[in-house]
Amino acid sequence: MEKFEKLLMVMCIIFLIGFNYSNKMMLSSKGVKSNNIVRSKLYDDKNIVELKSIDNIDLSGIQYFISEKNRDPRLEEAIAKAYNLEKGKDKFKYYFNRVQLNNDMEPETFVYLVGPKFSGEDGCSAAIFSCENGEYKLLSRFTLVNNPIIITNGWTNGYRDIIVHVSGGGAKESYAYMKFDGAKYPENPYIQQKVVPNTKLTGVAIIADDVNKSSGIEF
Repeated sequence: MEKFEKLLMVMCIIFLIGFNYSNKMMLSSKGVKSNNIVRSKLYDDKNIVELKSIDNIDLSGIQYFISEKNRDPRLEEAIAKAYNLEKGKDKFKYYFNRVQLNNDMEPETFVYLVGPKFSGEDGCSAAIFSCENGEYKLLSRFTLVNNPIIITNGWTNGYRDIIVHVSGGGAKESYAYMKFDGAKYPENPYIQQKVVPNTKLTGVAIIADDVNKSSGIEF
C-alpha cells in the first residue's frame, strides 16, 4: 500500500510538470510568456485602446493585453540608470509587460514611458530590458512610440519582430516594423520599413492601456 501511494504521488508530480510545461509552450507559441501578463482584452473595458486599420491592414487576429499594475523596484532602478533619472525629482508614469522575445525562456520587459520628459505629439519613449542573473539590462531604447505595441510571430536575428503605430509630426499614418539587428532594435519607427497594405497581422498587442484614463505606475 505504501509503495502504491508513493507511485501515485510520483505520477501526479510528473503530470503536473508536464501540464505546466505544455501550458508554457502554448503561450510561448503565441508570442507571449504570460506569467506576468495581467489579462486579455475585455470589450467593455473603457481603458483599453484598440489599434485601427490603416491601408486595409487586417488586425482582427491581434489579442490585446493591458500592462502590469504592480510596482517593480528593480525595474525602476534600471529605468533610472538607462535615462539618468533621479527618484523624487523626475516625475512621470510608466507601463510595462513581460514578453517572450527570443528563445531563452527568460521574458524581456517592455516599458512605455509617459510624461513631459518622454512624450510629444509624435509618441512617447519606450525601452526593452532583458534579465541576466536576476538583474535588468537595457536591450533597446525607442522614441516616438504610440501604444499598443504589436509583438508579432515573425523573427529576425533570433528576436520577434515588433510593429509600432506611426502617427503625428506630419508623417503619413502607418505601421512600421522594428526588427532586431543582432544587437538591438532600431530606435526611431518613423524611418523603418512600413507594413504593406492589405497585410494580415498576427501576434499580441501589449500595453493596450488608455494612458489618458489609466494612471500607470508613478515613478
